Amino acid sequence: MATKVTTVKKVTMKKIESTISKGRHGVTLKEFVKYGDEKLRFNIYSDSYDFQCKASVSIYNKNDKKWNNLYSILPADMSTSSKLSYRQYSERDFTTDLNRLKKMAKAIID
Repeated sequence: MATKVTTVKKVTMKKIESTISKGRHGVTLKEFVKYGDEKLRFNIYSDSYDFQCKASVSIYNKNDKKWNNLYSILPADMSTSSKLSYRQYSERDFTTDLNRLKKMAKAIID
């Protein structure tokens, strides 16, 4: 009996662009990545009110030419601090939620 050998190609996330912008009452991290044939958009928002914070990852649908939500983190489950707009902040403030979104996106797509 012949043994079937399969090779697994490791797919990595390649960052296209990452920006952090400050609004009147919040700070937004937006990151676009390419994962295999898919394009993903990560969006993390820290508001002055805890319950208005949000974190999500969307996948681009080539046929419809629109972004569809893939996974979200509820405000109460977020690690990103609220009220970032009232203190010094950096990309590190978003790292835990961004990594969680990336992990879940990979799990859903693969």
